[in-house]
Amino acid sequence: MIAKRVVFTLGVVTLLCGCSQSAAPQDVSPADEGATDAQMISHFVFAKIQDTVSPIERGAKYEDPLSDALQRAGLGEVTGGGTMQNKDGSIAWIGVDIEVKDLTTGIPLVRRKLRELGAPRGSVLEYTVDDEPIEVPVHD
Repeated sequence: MIAKRVVFTLGVVTLLCGCSQSAAPQDVSPADEGATDAQMISHFVFAKIQDTVSPIERGAKYEDPLSDALQRAGLGEVTGGGTMQNKDGSIAWIGVDIEVKDLTTGIPLVRRKLRELGAPRGSVLEYTVDDEPIEVPVHD
């Protein structure tokens, strides 16, 4: 009986996450072979999006197109996402986990793409630089 509950609980967590991308490490592409260690450092960026779409819709609306844009630019990828729920079970907001190789060019691309994809005002990007938390609004 307990084992069934654990499996069910894990299934719910996976369903709520709705991650469309794997967080597993990727092979180094030929273009990255000549990069220095400093250039290969990946920065974690969390997009807190004030939208109430379901986990499946989150992947189609935000995660997949954003990951495609980052990969085409050679700047990173989406590694996951999640859903914050209210006590009544309704969706409060959604989150997207992003790995960015270069914050200087990656953050403007992510902001621009999220606006293009319809991220509502109040959405923010959260990351750290030299152990200092940074929060950047998606909209100016």
